[in-house]
Amino acid sequence: MILIKGEQALEIDISNNFMGVFLKITFSNKIIFAVPLLTSILFRRESLALLDSLRASESVIDGSRGLVSPDGIFEMGFISPGNSNSRYLGVWYNTIVVPVQTVVWVARVCNPIPGHISYPALFTINDTTGNLVVLDQNDKSDGIKLGAIIRKLSVWKSRDNLCPGDLSYGLEPSHPEFIIRKGPNKYFRMGLGMGIV
Repeated sequence: MILIKGEQALEIDISNNFMGVFLKITFSNKIIFAVPLLTSILFRRESLALLDSLRASESVIDGSRGLVSPDGIFEMGFISPGNSNSRYLGVWYNTIVVPVQTVVWVARVCNPIPGHISYPALFTINDTTGNLVVLDQNDKSDGIKLGAIIRKLSVWKSRDNLCPGDLSYGLEPSHPEFIIRKGPNKYFRMGLGMGIV
């Protein structure tokens, strides 16, 4: 579990099903993010099975080293990108640090952990499910599970503000085509009706 300030809970679940490996994030009992992981890019299934360096009785505290994948390529822990004072739970390339940290995934991009909290943020593994769970230190409820499939990727507003920016790339739900959008406007599409919009 990850302890954060406030009454909100975030649960991160990496699971395997017939379609492959999925990352699901639940926030305040609502699924906010569920996406198939590109196993060749993010983690191999074998790596996920070996990520047992954090057990139910152990934790990672903000400011300490995070969890490192068995092959040493990825690390998961707390980050403050750019000049931001806010803290985020993130995954980044462990081996690429120059000139800047190369972040792969960040939780709660528009609602980070405040930079100055009254108790140390930490995460542990839930001893009943094995899931990584983010909870408020003062509220031991199960929190919220998130699970809608996100069908687009967005750039950050800036290096210091990780909220989604104007540029996005994603699958159009009603048509089998990929769309690049700038704000609400379609900028480019690729699929059955290929070309510039």
